[in-house]
Parts: sequence; C-alpha cells; structure tokens
Amino acid sequence: MIKQNSFGRYYEVGKATNVVTRKTILDMYLSGNHTCAFISKHCAVSHNTVRNVIDKYQLDGSVSPVKYQHGATRLKSSEDIVQAIRYYKFRKPSIYGKEIQSTLLSDGVTTNDRLPSLSTISKILRNDCQMSHKKLKVCAKEALSAENQRRFDEYINTISAINPYSLHFFDESSVIKTTGNRLYGHATVGEKAIEVQKYASNATHTVNLLHGPFGIDYFNVLDGPSNGFHLVDFFYALQELDRFGNYCLRPGDTVVMDNCGFHHGRFAENTLRFILGHRHIDLLYQPPYHPDLNTCEVCFKVMKDYLRKHTTYARELTEMAICDGLGQVSASKSISIFRGCGYL
Repeated sequence: MIKQNSFGRYYEVGKATNVVTRKTILDMYLSGNHTCAFISKHCAVSHNTVRNVIDKYQLDGSVSPVKYQHGATRLKSSEDIVQAIRYYKFRKPSIYGKEIQSTLLSDGVTTNDRLPSLSTISKILRNDCQMSHKKLKVCAKEALSAENQRRFDEYINTISAINPYSLHFFDESSVIKTTGNRLYGHATVGEKAIEVQKYASNATHTVNLLHGPFGIDYFNVLDGPSNGFHLVDFFYALQELDRFGNYCLRPGDTVVMDNCGFHHGRFAENTLRFILGHRHIDLLYQPPYHPDLNTCEVCFKVMKDYLRKHTTYARELTEMAICDGLGQVSASKSISIFRGCGYL
C-alpha cells in the first residue's frame, strides 16, 4: 500500500527506507551541523525514521535496515545471564521478571542493548534453569535468627535420641461451621436484595488432637476456642483406659507440642508436667516457626480436605463430619506422615 507523509513523500507501508536516503541521513548527521528536525525536513521523512537510522548506526555501525524474521525466535543469551538469573531465583524465588532485568543492569551482568526480554527470561527459567512456577512456601525470617536456630538444633539433637515409636504429637485446629446461605442476588436498580434465610452463626469449633505413629490416639471437639483449662482437661482424660484396657500414653513416651501461648501459661505447663511426669512421660516443645515438625498438621489437612469434599455434611453435622474426617488417618497413613516429617 502506497501512502504519502506530511512532507509529500510517497512511501510503501511496511517497507524500509531505501539505502540512498539512509546514507543521506547519516552523512548529514555525521557532519554535525544539522539537527534531526532539519534532516527530517530535508529528506522528507518522519522524525522517527531519522532517529531509527541513527540508532541502528550507533548500535552496529551499519546503514542497512533491520532485517525482521517471521515467527517466534529467541536470541541466544550468554551463560553469564543464565547463571545470574538462576542465582537470583535461588536467592529469592518470588522475584519478578522486571526485577530481574533491573538487577541484571545494576549488577553489570549485561547492557541495555543485550537485556533479555520478559518472555526470554521465562524461557531461560523453563528451558535452561529447569524451573517451573509453583506455590510459594514462606519461611519466617525470624526462624533464621541465631537463637531460633540454636533451639532448632537442640530439638533435633534431643528427639534424635528418642525412639520414634514412643512419640505422640499434640496440636489444636479450628473448624468454622458455615451455612449454605448465598451472599449475592438480583434486585431492581436502587433497591436492596432481601431474602429470608436461616441464621448463619459461623460458630467455631476447636479440635484437640493427639497423634502417634500408629494412628490417632485421642481427640475431642470443643465449641469455641481452646485455652489452658481445656488443655489440662484433655490430658486428664488420657489417664483413662481405652476400650482394650490400654492407656493412650505409656511410661517412657514423649508428648511433643508447639509453643502456643497458653501451652506455657501460668499453670498449664507446670500442671502438664506434673500429670505426665507422674506416669513417667516426658513433655517436649517444638522449636518456634517449625509447624512442619508436628504430625498433627498433616492430620488436620486430611480432616479439612474431607470437610471441603462433604460440605453439606460438614455444615449440618459438623462434629460427626470432623470425626469421620479424622477417621481417614489410618495406621498406615500415620506411618507415612511420621516418615514425611522425618521421624522414621
């Protein structure tokens, strides 16, 4: 398609400026006596054309027009750029492509004319670094402090000397009872949408759980949040015999729990140590910021997956649904959970 520009010059759309005109532009530019506006008017081309010719000459010293290739092509990135991108992602997996570009420039790894595009960075991560996009597991910065690292090492040294089959983990989890009431509806413009629904209390339940290597030892379900009194009552109940005439906790066992505030309350910890010590059972606390060391966390995930799968049942008969959800944690699965947490 032939068009005419503002200077009256005819040009073909999509076709580069001829070499004669490009040489004239460069000769006038290199003489140093003419501005881009003057060159544009003299050669009857747009200001952008003049700028593109000059930029192309400054980039590679050529007067020839840029040769475009059809289809998706990827410029080969240097090994320094690939290694730098790999390092940035290992150091901070959530770093964005824009941040990688700015860091490559600020670190002097590459120059602006060789800076990889966002799509090229994605291809480098996928093909050269063998990385994929996945959910981020966040580690609290406080967990890396010297004091917390010391407590973690102390915990590992202590628990490695304990028979893993004598470990029993305790933890709490909240379960929110929801209703099937819908939140949105239609109404005439300017009027409220009103619908009669059953009362939605959103009552919260708390599940106290003791988990051992061969399955769930004991659990109870509370209405509302837990506290130090409920914690003590839970372990008082464990002094009773089960239906087979055995105790859930035996002499020589170790109970492990996290550092929740009321676990160390003014009476809770001392009372627990008295109750458990009376039966020659040890009490051990996890290091801070390490919930992955408690096997109950995996049990709660299994339970909540079951509740999400059976929403009506969980809404109407919440406590029974919780029982059935915890029933999914079999003896073989418990062994797998202990193995996954590093105890077996």
